[in-house]
Amino acid sequence: MNHPPMRSKPQVLALHCTGGTPRQWDPLAAGLADFAAFHAPPLPRFPETSRPTLTAQAAPLLDWLDRTPAPVHVVGHSHGGALALHLAGRRPDRVASLSLYEPAAFHLLRDCGKPGERALWELLDVALAVRRALAEGRRDHGARRFVTYWGGDAAWDTLDEGTRLRIGAVLEQGLAGFEALRSENAGAGAPSVLRCPVDLLIGSRSYNPARLATERLATLIPAARTREVRGAAHMGPLTHADVVHDILATSLRERIAGQATRAA
Repeated sequence: MNHPPMRSKPQVLALHCTGGTPRQWDPLAAGLADFAAFHAPPLPRFPETSRPTLTAQAAPLLDWLDRTPAPVHVVGHSHGGALALHLAGRRPDRVASLSLYEPAAFHLLRDCGKPGERALWELLDVALAVRRALAEGRRDHGARRFVTYWGGDAAWDTLDEGTRLRIGAVLEQGLAGFEALRSENAGAGAPSVLRCPVDLLIGSRSYNPARLATERLATLIPAARTREVRGAAHMGPLTHADVVHDILATSLRERIAGQATRAA
């Protein structure tokens, strides 16, 4: 990432989902244009020579946080949400607030009994199907399986060819991400160490693993504000962009205003 600007304007860091791009945050950036400096980098790639971990993926973001002049408001969706949570756990003094739409904190499913076990098997089934498709040279089939699982049966048909190819090109990174998410050390950057305000958004139509992980996270952060987005599923920041980004922008403007009042 680029060096953070040395200025007093509050800063927001937004992390997108697997297969997404920084452009998914354009509406939020527009809504905060007068309030904050907005940063939406591509997700850092996992090193190909070592076991995938969030610690390795987060390294360049942690370095950036360490160089910011003031704590940063961090936003994340799905994998980006889990990465945001990891950042806050590792650098609680560098994160001013967390705003997360269904963070893929799949390691928390291990604490959810039988429902969590079923959810992990469901995710593993998708990962195995994608891996098998890649091994058979059917990258488009793997991309379709990934997209329809998270976006619904009709989601693939709504994508143009360029988007399909882009998602297909990052499937290996997506599989690495799944390994990192499910093997995350619950003690490293545990939610209990968080000092910042937390907003959790969840879609009313979300699939079991994402919903269960978010609900579990809410129990671990009693002070978190949890809000359900009516009619949305896991891809709510894209399918219900106006509603989701309006909620996020309103909350962040309140957080930023409160931060300024306390600093005055």
